[in-house]
Amino acid sequence: MAHATKRGRNWRCLVFSHYEYKDGKKVRRYKSFTAPTRREAERLAAQYEYDRAHTPQTITVHDAIEQYISVKESALSPSTVTGYRSYFRTNKYELIEDMDVSTVDQRTLQLWVASMLDEEYAPKYIHNLYGLLRPALTMAGVGSIPITLPMVIMPDIYVPTDKELKTLLAYLDKNDRETKTAAMLAAFGSMRRSEICALKPSDFSGNTVTVQRAIVKSSSGRWVEKKTNKTVKSHRTIVLPKQVVDGIDMTHDPLIALDPDQLSKRFRKAVKHAQMPQAFCLHALRHYYVSIAHVLGIPDAYVMKMGGWQTDYVMKRHYRATLSDVEKKEQDKLSTHFSKML
Repeated sequence: MAHATKRGRNWRCLVFSHYEYKDGKKVRRYKSFTAPTRREAERLAAQYEYDRAHTPQTITVHDAIEQYISVKESALSPSTVTGYRSYFRTNKYELIEDMDVSTVDQRTLQLWVASMLDEEYAPKYIHNLYGLLRPALTMAGVGSIPITLPMVIMPDIYVPTDKELKTLLAYLDKNDRETKTAAMLAAFGSMRRSEICALKPSDFSGNTVTVQRAIVKSSSGRWVEKKTNKTVKSHRTIVLPKQVVDGIDMTHDPLIALDPDQLSKRFRKAVKHAQMPQAFCLHALRHYYVSIAHVLGIPDAYVMKMGGWQTDYVMKRHYRATLSDVEKKEQDKLSTHFSKML
């Protein structure tokens, strides 16, 4: 509760109102309440605080989103902020951006979603747009508004087989040892490309590597080193096969002198020359890691920790796919069993 102070014959009470951005700096703004008595000034201030807590701010949807990004910018990943700003620069919020947040209701949001569907935008894209809008409205004082979003259909996930991975590694061993290092760290350590590009020789100890930073794209489009990983759980120590560590050239710092986009480009080039499926991207090796762990019966809790996932939802939904060669063996087993029965 704010306390009043004596100002001449009256009492004045200041209550925080909002932030403003002046010359790129966040400035606190206050609401002033003056009354003949201290009790009355504090009562007026308390009433304002109560009304403010129970009533959405008078602010447009456009300004609410802008304010949300600005306030959260220092806490969010640079790549997340870049994504938010790219969504915000589009005209996808045009239908609702001039509305006061206090007038936004379920019907308004559902019509907005319907307009996205009419334009035939992908369900995943609509989910991402709403993923920015929802917390912006919450910060502006709008309570939870239940709406129905389109179902996201998960694409078929490509997982390379052991044979395909061996073929690619053999090609890289002869033609691109740097990319081979990255491929081994992704396949046998479940490391993201942003984590691989940030590795230094000092991160290794014996056959273990500590993942503690990442290379990410800033809002200006430049690649920068981030002192933290994608999630809290992403900071981890991974045990690698001895052959992997022995095959890494520790004379370079960082180990991979490429940014994540350059690394992906080099990997795609190698896949093409090695005559591997086009769906075989660097990130597919994360799928490979989880799928192998699943086949070997390693509990999800350990796989989640080793791969740096915050929860098992993303891991199970996006990564735990089926290896085609293993699937065929299991199908053959089933078919043989049925044949014996018949």
